[in-house]
Amino acid sequence: MRVPILDLVYSDAPIQVRLPYTDPLRRINALADTLLLGILHALPFGSLGLLFDLRPAPSLRGDGNTGLIVARGVTSVRLADRQPASLEAPEALHVGSSRIEIVPDGLRVRISEKSNHCDVIAERVAFYCGFVDNIGVAGGSLRGYHSTMPAWTSSLGVLAASLAPGE
Repeated sequence: MRVPILDLVYSDAPIQVRLPYTDPLRRINALADTLLLGILHALPFGSLGLLFDLRPAPSLRGDGNTGLIVARGVTSVRLADRQPASLEAPEALHVGSSRIEIVPDGLRVRISEKSNHCDVIAERVAFYCGFVDNIGVAGGSLRGYHSTMPAWTSSLGVLAASLAPGE
């Protein structure tokens, strides 16, 4: 089933596919070694999307080359970047750790790399993964790699999906 990535962020329609082999909603650090490519806060829909390139993570290769976390009923978003910005720096965050946990306000999604992190608190969280065509294989360097990354406008061949614990 091919779905535009933006549609997955904007729509709450269920997708009938298998569970991911490595499920970041149930396994701490399942997204380690992936690249966080972008964050899309769809305010009118109360949702937030986190787009990942899964190619650098060997443990996720069976689930495709692209991953998407969609948080719905978002009540809080916190971004921290304690690294100095550089024009030479890549636009992607290399994920060091990831965790989805139940907190008093709902569910917390935390994606971190050293001193950088993204915290999202939401009512519901879903993870989608699969293949975006024509993006090649992961390289050892991010230079020249940006043009071959999944994008919000890409169409995702969804292989697997899961909902946060308790759904």
